[in-house]
Amino acid sequence: SDYIPAIYECRGFIRGAVGYHDAVSDRKNLKRLICYPQSATLADGRLAFVDWAKANIDDQELMQEAPVVGLVRALATKYPCSK
Repeated sequence: SDYIPAIYECRGFIRGAVGYHDAVSDRKNLKRLICYPQSATLADGRLAFVDWAKANIDDQELMQEAPVVGLVRALATKYPCSK
């Protein structure tokens, strides 16, 4: 079955995207897009993405974007930064 490898691939994708976001925004004083609590888990990130995708499934423009863009949009929706 491809289920188990898919779970690990999904987790790795989320970890990589968030790690890159954190490194770039912390290092270059760039505006953070995602402000998650320390208690947030990879499972929380996956659920945020799934919920965001379900809520936006009919928006063809959003669904055509690169997966990492959708993930960042989802996480920023779930964990917005104060302005």
